[in-house]
This record gives sequence, structure tokens and C-alpha cells, in this order.
Amino acid sequence: MVNGERRLLAQIERHLAVDDPVLAESFHLWDERCGGSGGSGGRGAGSTDWLLVLTAMAVAALVLLTLVA
Repeated sequence: MVNGERRLLAQIERHLAVDDPVLAESFHLWDERCGGSGGSGGRGAGSTDWLLVLTAMAVAALVLLTLVA
């Protein structure tokens, strides 16, 4: 993963932790169960892919909820 992507993912994770701490904790627990090391640099490729997919889904859901409300 390129440094810019890591920085963007870290920013999304920080915003998610502020906006929805319960969901952020769920992602963290999911990552631990899938064998992630807990740090951005040490995650395996499969774990990172799932985290990206889940983060993208969460962001899309927040955007949709904002547009609908």
C-alpha cells in the first residue's frame, strides 16, 4: 500500500472512531480475529483488503444516511 493510501486510511479510521466508536471497535475486533497485528504496517494483505472494504461500506452508509435525512 502506498504511503498516501495509508495516510488516507488512517484518517478515515480516526474519523470513524470519533463518529461511531462502537463501529470502530467492531472493526478493530474483526481485524484481531482475522489475524491483523493491530498496526497499519503489519497487517496482512487479506486483512487490509477487508478493512478497506468495511471502511468504504461504513463511509458510504454515512453518506447515504446524511443524504436521506
